[in-house]
Amino acid sequence: MNILILTDPFGPPAYAPRMRNLATNLKKDGYDVTVITERMFNTSFQTEDFTLLQMPYYTNNHGLRYNVQWLMDKLFRCKERHFCRFVQQQINITNFDWILCSTFSDFPLWTTIRLHTKYQIPFALDLRDIIEQWGSTPYTSGTGFLQRTMRKFYEYKAKRLRNRALRLAQFVTTVSPWHVHTIRPYNTNTQLIYNGFDPKHFSPSNKISNQFILSYIGRIYDFQLRDPRPLFIALRSLLAEYPDIKKHLLLKFYVEPQCIKLITDAIQKEHLMDNSTVSSFIPSSEVILQMQQSSICILLTNHSSHNGPFGIMTTKFFEMLGMEKPVLCIPSDNGCLAQAMAETNAGLASENIDEIKQFILDKYNEWKANGFTRQLVRNKEQFNRENQAKQFEDLFSHYTCL
Repeated sequence: MNILILTDPFGPPAYAPRMRNLATNLKKDGYDVTVITERMFNTSFQTEDFTLLQMPYYTNNHGLRYNVQWLMDKLFRCKERHFCRFVQQQINITNFDWILCSTFSDFPLWTTIRLHTKYQIPFALDLRDIIEQWGSTPYTSGTGFLQRTMRKFYEYKAKRLRNRALRLAQFVTTVSPWHVHTIRPYNTNTQLIYNGFDPKHFSPSNKISNQFILSYIGRIYDFQLRDPRPLFIALRSLLAEYPDIKKHLLLKFYVEPQCIKLITDAIQKEHLMDNSTVSSFIPSSEVILQMQQSSICILLTNHSSHNGPFGIMTTKFFEMLGMEKPVLCIPSDNGCLAQAMAETNAGLASENIDEIKQFILDKYNEWKANGFTRQLVRNKEQFNRENQAKQFEDLFSHYTCL
């Protein structure tokens, strides 16, 4: 079976692990796979695991040219039109049995619909994020009047396009029970395939570390979306009660450059800078080493509420499961993520300062005794990306036979 995957860019910090691993595993299982995406500025992801074609469009993410390109794209879908032409120039689309479109936003939905309509090739839709999950958080609402107005206009257009794609797709996959519940009214053939971990890279290692490291690797966006402040408060209190820990503890944050000051200011407020480092993203090749050296992996979220966010289950959680690292989720989302943590015994999801302190203290004592920490997780194989590729294969086979 020949599969054409159209997806948004492979970019840092993780380089699109869901589609990258799916394409690799489909190829290994005998499928002919071609992935076409947009090439990120200053990023060149290469692989020999499958055929990968990348369309250049934006040359950078600043300046007048970028702003004009971005505006034209949002108003008239110029990037999509360019991408659609690029796809048709690069391949013979009639050779493919299926198109799989995977997106966290709206690109490349327009191209997928266009090619499906023109060539009558069935397509599946993989939605990793949806607009509804952000609620009224700053990720989508913005600050100024013009920004909010533009965002609302963009959301309206993106949602219309997405709902049209949902109605046309042969089947839909998404990443959490909340997402399935939200999407299924538009397409009853909506299936849950969680994000997951690649067992070749994310497996237990028991790597000895001479420091007790708590690490966070990922985006923050805003404290209304992901709030680390309960952790900082708990650490300040813990270090005051147990001064011995201060000699060994190191708190590491690897976040998007625009959030470095936000995190640094919050750490300074709790007088933790002597035990902390805050840096920009690291290459994907270094992420695994940092996680292996960590005694606790930090997962940031916020409460699911009527204002959002909803149903967000970051890939990092599943990679921590694969490595069997203790996960400290702050605060609990009181939703899908907290439920998954409880079912897998991944660690602690809480904003209670005393609970956070006790969890860190327990893991510190484990690290002091062994030089590393290990979490006895349960049922992690359901999140193995090789097994998840089988789920996609079963869906392709089922809907091909209909």
